[in-house]
Amino acid sequence: MSHPSDVVFNNMRAVIEAPGFPLLVAYKNDFYKHDRHELRRTFSEEITYLWIVRDSGTHLYPLHIDKRVCQEADAALRMDGPRKLYVVTPNSVQEIDLAKARSLMSTFNYEVKNGFVMKNKSTNLASVWPTTEWVKGQLKGRVIYFSDSPKDHLTHLDRIALRRIAVHEVIHLTGSIFTPVIAVTFNGEDLMHEEELQDDECNA
Repeated sequence: MSHPSDVVFNNMRAVIEAPGFPLLVAYKNDFYKHDRHELRRTFSEEITYLWIVRDSGTHLYPLHIDKRVCQEADAALRMDGPRKLYVVTPNSVQEIDLAKARSLMSTFNYEVKNGFVMKNKSTNLASVWPTTEWVKGQLKGRVIYFSDSPKDHLTHLDRIALRRIAVHEVIHLTGSIFTPVIAVTFNGEDLMHEEELQDDECNA
C-alpha cells in the first residue's frame, strides 16, 4: 500500500526532476532516501515544511513545531552556495524567498515552558521528564510525558511534535546531539514507534 505522504513526495520530486532544474547534482539520497523517510515519519494533514535544495543535498524541516527545529533550519540557511527554498504542504510545493522562510520559522505552535509542553500558548499537553542512562557503555535518553488526558486525546500532529520535542529535550539535558533517544512514553504508553507501525501497515 502507498503511504499518505507519497503525494507530497511526488510533488517534491516533480520539482527537482523538472527539465533544466539547476540544483541537486550530488548527494541525491538526501532527497530520495532521507527526505522521504522524514515525510513518512512526520506527515500529517496539518503539517508544513521548509525544504532547502542545494547543489549538494537537501534539508527538510517541519515548521511551527518547536523553536529548536527552526534553529537547525536557520543553521542550514546560513550555509554558503546556491539554493532554492520551498514551503511544502500536503497539497503544494511553492518556491519562497529568504524573508518568507524566516517569517515561517518565527512562529511555533508548541513550546516547552517550565517543564510542560504547551500548545498554542494555552493548552497544556503534558509535563516532560527527560532522563539518561548508560546502556552497554553508551549514554542514551528516555523521555516521559505525563498528562491528565489520555493519549487518545492527542492529535496526529501533537504526537509528531512530542516525538520531535523529546529528541531536543535529551540534547538539552546532555549537551550533545549524539545522545540517542531509546524510548518516549505518554502516560506509560509508547509514543516513539507509532510511525514505524504506520509504515508497516502501509507497506504490507
